[in-house]
Amino acid sequence: MHRALYWLAAFTLCMCVTTAVPAQEQISNGGFEVLDTNGEPAPWILDGQGITTTTSPVHAGFLAMQFSKVGSPATLTQTGIAAPWGHEFLIGFWLWDDTDLGVPEIGTKTFKVTFDGTEFDVGSGPSRQQWTYYSFYAYGTGDPSASIVFEGQHDQSAWILDDVSVFKTGEVVPEPALMQLPVLLGLAGLGYWRRRRIA
Repeated sequence: MHRALYWLAAFTLCMCVTTAVPAQEQISNGGFEVLDTNGEPAPWILDGQGITTTTSPVHAGFLAMQFSKVGSPATLTQTGIAAPWGHEFLIGFWLWDDTDLGVPEIGTKTFKVTFDGTEFDVGSGPSRQQWTYYSFYAYGTGDPSASIVFEGQHDQSAWILDDVSVFKTGEVVPEPALMQLPVLLGLAGLGYWRRRRIA
């Protein structure tokens, strides 16, 4: 009986720590190559002035998204992403600062992305006239229809965004209730051991 409790506790602990499955892409049209009848990259939702597709520069393919000279941030959103609680996601994208080399910085320049409540800010952004890859990890909150939102403002020139990816990595943080199971099994085993010693 004692040995059975030991193996049950060990098995439960291993199962609770992590569960892994192959990484899976969670969004569509991350390269903005497919346009709808309005000339917009479905299923992305464009909001604000100065956001449009562009043919140059692009990181790959024929199109990218441009956040150009505006007085307030424009947004690019894709919704309907299932984000189970505790599942790990890797968000990646390529970004270009189209400001000419040697020109002094003027105006507001911001770019950030939010996935299911986790925000990532690029700060001062990439070097001018150069593609830079950014990535960050986020964990699902249980939203069956989570969103990824890019928000950019570039008063001097433009940001160019391309090749967005959202991968569910397969890693899973255990549910709080499951994390208690090893403790409960350990206490049960301790109680059993003490009763045997007293007997």
